[in-house]
Amino acid sequence: LFQIVTFCFAGYNLSKIPDQNVAIKKQDNIFKCARNDIQRSLFNLFNDRSYQFLFICMIFFGLGVTINQKTIQNQLFSLFDKNQVIYIGLVIAAGNLFSSIGSKFFYKLISKISHEYIEIIVLCFLLIFSYLLMSVSHVYFVVFGFMTLNVFKGCYRPLLSAEMVNRYPFKKSLSTNSALIFSLSVAFSSILQFVISTGFNNLESGNTLFAVLTFVVVMGSFAMTCRPSKWSLSINVNTHSGKKSFIERAGNKVYFTQIYTPSPSKERLDHILKAIQSGRYPAKPVEIFQDFQGNVGIRTEYLQETHLSDILDRDLQYRFCQKLLQMAPQLTGEGFQNAQIPSIQYILRPKSFAQIQKEPLLTELTLIHGDLHPENIIVVDGNPFVIDWDLAGQGPYWYDLLSLLSHPYLLVEKRRRYELFLQHCRYLNEEDLDTIFFHFCHFKQLQLTALSSQVEKYVELADLYSIAKNGYAPTTSKPLDTPIRV
Repeated sequence: LFQIVTFCFAGYNLSKIPDQNVAIKKQDNIFKCARNDIQRSLFNLFNDRSYQFLFICMIFFGLGVTINQKTIQNQLFSLFDKNQVIYIGLVIAAGNLFSSIGSKFFYKLISKISHEYIEIIVLCFLLIFSYLLMSVSHVYFVVFGFMTLNVFKGCYRPLLSAEMVNRYPFKKSLSTNSALIFSLSVAFSSILQFVISTGFNNLESGNTLFAVLTFVVVMGSFAMTCRPSKWSLSINVNTHSGKKSFIERAGNKVYFTQIYTPSPSKERLDHILKAIQSGRYPAKPVEIFQDFQGNVGIRTEYLQETHLSDILDRDLQYRFCQKLLQMAPQLTGEGFQNAQIPSIQYILRPKSFAQIQKEPLLTELTLIHGDLHPENIIVVDGNPFVIDWDLAGQGPYWYDLLSLLSHPYLLVEKRRRYELFLQHCRYLNEEDLDTIFFHFCHFKQLQLTALSSQVEKYVELADLYSIAKNGYAPTTSKPLDTPIRV
């Protein structure tokens, strides 16, 4: 009862803490964010065969160790004729030694096996072998079986935990996923322990029963994994553009998939592929495919979920922006269609446009991404990768620079944003950038407000641009008198 009260009190206080990963986007608390993580963890558990196999192994492997801890002393007590307490103490002490030192050498041995599933099957047979030994009513067999089980005990949890982490596609939710899996495995083990305990009226026959049951269940679940897993999880539907985003598992790979409705022309898809392959920004290779409804899309390797906007360290955000912009070569726009962005005269006021025209390299038509902002930049192993290329095409490079460096989800200070922008300039100064950034933020605010009736999250983003705009406000400014075309 005390534990339940403590848990409820802790839960109430946790619900008041904003989640750091989303604090700059919306004021969600930890419980609301954890709910989404739990839903995805459960989705992955009930749809991915390899994960189901690991979960079943976790249940039966943990169950085997738990049963042994509850029965081994009674079993040894019945086998020793005298000095039972001393002998049982020595056997358990030796078991602890085998669990630490013995399992270390055994794990080193099985780690040479190239396939992870084979390692798990070896552990499964080690568990079954130990219980078969303990089903023989002889002290030497029981002691040897107990030592074998302790070697197993020291190996199975690190191996299964590592496999579950490595196979889980949503890396940002690893802690939630691990806690959920272990909690569920304990719950299932407790239920099964109550059921199986009915067969342990006789310890030797009970050990045989558990060994047979483990073999049948684990081998059956392993056979289930021979058919590759295939699932699809919808993560976003853009009601404005009709673009649908999915995370998909096909065989041994996880993909990030985007389907366009209505389907673009083959010429447009070829254009997107060409833009990705150009080397303007680092990106993973993509492939074109068609779903069963005939809708066309592109698919690439799933790059996890750490967007540039999720990184709350300003210095780290700055370094990733610097690395990304330094890697972008000056490419000609020849051979590319026009980028799908608003007309330039609707983006900047005449004064701002006159200022930016001082820099020919920024105004000449080149290849641009067209929607370069922190949520379209994925960070993997310390390297930034750009996604969502469907607006890419021929345009002025300053549009990409301003799209990235004026975005509210970028926490970098104004001065350092200007540093990144001025690395591409020879004639502009910070006073010029104040005017340029102000008018660009005002344009984005109006653009997002116009779209907010179709996409709810744009309301919040438009408000953030309004706040950011004031950080770049020139000494005198007038509202735009030209309508925004979106």
